[in-house]
Amino acid sequence: MALKSFFCTDGLANVGLGTLDGLNDDEADEAAKWYEGVGNWALHEGVTVNIVSITDGGCRLENLGKVADVSQGTVEKINPLQLTSNFQGILANPVIATKVQATMFLHPGLMFKSDNEDVVDPNAPLAASKPAPMAKQEEAEQAQKMMAADKLESIEESEQEAQGADGEADAMEVDDGEKGQKGEKGEKDVEEDGDVVMSEKEGEKKEEDKEEEKVAEVPAVTINKQTQDVGNVLGHTKIFFEYKLVKSRLEMYKDVTSLPFQVQIVYVRPSDGAKMLRVITQRKEVTRDRKKVLENLNMDILGSHISQKAARLCEEGDYESARSVTFANGMWMQNNAQHSSQIQSASAFLGNNLNFDSMMQEQQQSEAADVQHMDKEAKRKVRKSNRSDSMAKSMYRNKKAHW
Repeated sequence: MALKSFFCTDGLANVGLGTLDGLNDDEADEAAKWYEGVGNWALHEGVTVNIVSITDGGCRLENLGKVADVSQGTVEKINPLQLTSNFQGILANPVIATKVQATMFLHPGLMFKSDNEDVVDPNAPLAASKPAPMAKQEEAEQAQKMMAADKLESIEESEQEAQGADGEADAMEVDDGEKGQKGEKGEKDVEEDGDVVMSEKEGEKKEEDKEEEKVAEVPAVTINKQTQDVGNVLGHTKIFFEYKLVKSRLEMYKDVTSLPFQVQIVYVRPSDGAKMLRVITQRKEVTRDRKKVLENLNMDILGSHISQKAARLCEEGDYESARSVTFANGMWMQNNAQHSSQIQSASAFLGNNLNFDSMMQEQQQSEAADVQHMDKEAKRKVRKSNRSDSMAKSMYRNKKAHW
């Protein structure tokens, strides 16, 4: 059975386990690991931890909030007079699954993207942003993979609906193709000029061996996959997988009219502790019509994804990239909104992220100039220690953005 717990605080933890008062850098790192460990323990036990601050600041929600973040709980700063209504709001969202792990499979013509993939280091030379030339060995391997992709003959879809948590079940099957054909029959069994010509059976066997060797040289088709450990899931939980085209395979798949996508979700059902598997397979139409794409674009999904992505970059101490991602996508959404619902979504995205962006900007302006030139880990530690409770709350909230 999934459980929800609430931790209310009115100030800094300064006594016993998890104390945060008067720590040096090394001790602060150990305290951060302790809180993350508590969150991981709660996650393993199917417990969702919610942190509630009833004071204006000084609680170090950066550390306390990590417990809630890992266990998929919430971080709230509330007025004591509104305590009851806030508890009711949190309790209204029950945990529907625990120990959730989602794995997505992509067509060979697609590949996954990371949070930092589109981020360009402003201090790096221009040449660093260009892709390195592919070595001959890599070119050969890529060519082999592309040849193997021709073996992908069919992807069969099957859907099976069940009541309740059993969900949908679909299967993706990849045929390996034919294993080759037998060689032509050998010559008749005769002697010519003193040489013995192989028998018919020997000729067949030799040709079969050659065909099997050729098939063995072709590598298996690689279908890209990515797994996310989600943990506890509430009714409004959203996670995202971001992908892009494999440009080297555009010519190979130029005539494809639809692409298959599959997600496999493993989870534990809270009602009885049963381990379940839900498989969802869908085909999506391929189009080169930009107008059609824009008209059907769900900007709520895009906005939630970008909010979560920017929050993760913020947590890593990379305020520059977080703000860049927010600004670039916000402007793109505004400029490409085609109808009223998309315009509303774009405005909501900018409104929800404006305050968070301002907090990052203020911290950038107040920090020492040398922070900008620190390495990634040093910058993360400095910015983490300087993060206010209000900023930490916004960061953790955006990491679970859902519209």
